[in-house]
Amino acid sequence: MPLGEHEGQELVSTTMMTTTVTTMTMTTATLLYRLPLATLWLWLLVLVESLANQSLPRSLLEDRLNKPWQPVPSGLASPAQALSQLRDVAVPAALAMGFLSGAALPTALVMVAVWLYNNLDGGQAAPLLRHAPPEARPS
Repeated sequence: MPLGEHEGQELVSTTMMTTTVTTMTMTTATLLYRLPLATLWLWLLVLVESLANQSLPRSLLEDRLNKPWQPVPSGLASPAQALSQLRDVAVPAALAMGFLSGAALPTALVMVAVWLYNNLDGGQAAPLLRHAPPEARPS
């Protein structure tokens, strides 16, 4: 192998190594920067699902048995207050966060899934019924 050809390969290898290390460092920095934003986005999505679930009468019956410490089942808030917080605060905040973080489509899909599950009885269409009292189960 000629000497000049070997040196060129080392140069390419070194350049590739430098590029890889630089890319990994930028990815780590980006990850550390975006981790709190992603955590906030996920927390807002969980908040939307929780408020949507607690604003329905049949979910309230189930939550009184399974999660009595939550605000609506414990009586600290009413289902109307949960629905108001959902409509006025949680959904707009989650949609804004999704849009600003570049996750508008996944956010919209989660909102549709929450609506299907809670408002259109998507949770009751499952093969196994949830742990709800008999009066909360569909007939």
